[in-house]
Amino acid sequence: MKNFENYLSGRITHIQNLKEKGLKSISISEHLLLIEEILEKFKSFNIELQARINLEYPSINWKGKSQLRFERLPKLWIISEFRKESPEIKPRELHHEIPLENVMRVFNILLSLNDKEIKVRDFAELLAKTYRDDFEEFFIDGAFSYETFFGTRGKMFKTLFYPLKIFEHLKVIEYSKRGIIQKIKSNLEIQVMFLNIR
Repeated sequence: MKNFENYLSGRITHIQNLKEKGLKSISISEHLLLIEEILEKFKSFNIELQARINLEYPSINWKGKSQLRFERLPKLWIISEFRKESPEIKPRELHHEIPLENVMRVFNILLSLNDKEIKVRDFAELLAKTYRDDFEEFFIDGAFSYETFFGTRGKMFKTLFYPLKIFEHLKVIEYSKRGIIQKIKSNLEIQVMFLNIR
């Protein structure tokens, strides 16, 4: 999207220069035309970006079992998976956008851990207490309710599950089915990983 940002910045600067020199007074119809031009440019840049992403990250094929694919974009990660919801329905490819902020929050909690292992329930509580403003709805009578948090799958997946899967993908942790997170890199090694995720 950098090219679109450059284009938009150039158009705004051009109009400002014309106005400062007293050469241009923009009418409502000219405003509308300009907005239309900008929208068309945005669409074309967006199509180019999407084509590039599709070229660099071709769709994975269904292999009969759950698998994830990870794509790193400037401000987010995209996790793609095939999900087969019932035997009668063909599997669908799903894409989950995980904001970089969510990944960095999990990163900060990982760095703060003294122990090599932690239960995912305890990790979720640490995350919620550290960033309480965004998790207030999961505190009941002042205490964090993991059950309530776990029950709201959308929030839980975007703020905890998928960020942990990213760190598992980066080989920073092992995330067992027993609900145990195990750090397999030192804090120094994890800090070096920051270069790959920020």
